[in-house]
Amino acid sequence: MHDLYLGDAATVVAGSGVTLTEAATGGDETTTVVPGATYALTTNDTAVNTFVLGVATILTAANILWVCPPASTVLIRVPDNVTTLHYESLVNGGVAYLRRLGMP
Repeated sequence: MHDLYLGDAATVVAGSGVTLTEAATGGDETTTVVPGATYALTTNDTAVNTFVLGVATILTAANILWVCPPASTVLIRVPDNVTTLHYESLVNGGVAYLRRLGMP
């Protein structure tokens, strides 16, 4: 597992965690996000559990803005005026965890 240490730079906003799941790859799933907020996305350790994310349908490769490989954490900043995050797992039954970060 690759750990991302944020130190005192950020804290997780209580109650903001969301489990992202996809039963079958090839979909365009969505979740609601806060415009302009920063999120940490962590994938589980399944060997091929890569997640791709964007602010428009990710069924078009040009719309993929972030990629999170297996057993990793990435930070993403949602653009202003965006309230929907699109995502897909590249494996059936993929799972990831999304948490909003706030500055202390």
